[in-house]
Amino acid sequence: MNLHLMPDDKFLDDFIDIAESVDKFNNNTYVAYRAHFTDKLKYINNEKVIVAKYKSQEFINAIGDLGKYDKIFIHFFSEEMWDFVLTVPPQKKIYWLFWGGDFYYPPEYFDKFLFDTKTRKYFKDKQAAFYQPKSFLKKLIGTVRRPWRIYKNTLFKGRAIGRIDYFCHFNILD
Repeated sequence: MNLHLMPDDKFLDDFIDIAESVDKFNNNTYVAYRAHFTDKLKYINNEKVIVAKYKSQEFINAIGDLGKYDKIFIHFFSEEMWDFVLTVPPQKKIYWLFWGGDFYYPPEYFDKFLFDTKTRKYFKDKQAAFYQPKSFLKKLIGTVRRPWRIYKNTLFKGRAIGRIDYFCHFNILD
């Protein structure tokens, strides 16, 4: 049996249809997790998908016993999934279905070779507007906290990547 953990995305209904057409009947459990819960999905319409807030009782119930799964597929390796994979028993195989944005995080580590000058400026301006503090003290605290948060998340993501057994992506050049 396979477990698929996925965000709400426009590509996943087609993925589920294809997975169901080539796999054994009822061999897949699909859980669309959310960090902030709303019971309605914007993109996924497939009735096989269970919607649950990450770490909620509904999430735990939807997954059930991890022992019943042969394979666990992570569709988009989000911060919630970094946390999740570190709880999976080592004998369970975890597959990371690479989307792109899930790898290139935090963007500050990748922007010098990933983005051209105009794109870098756009993101820098957008980020500056988002982090615009209301007071000098908040600006000072944010200046100290932000690099620490990036460093801490990078270490945490690195530990989680170390738990991944298979990195799955499509590249016509492979």
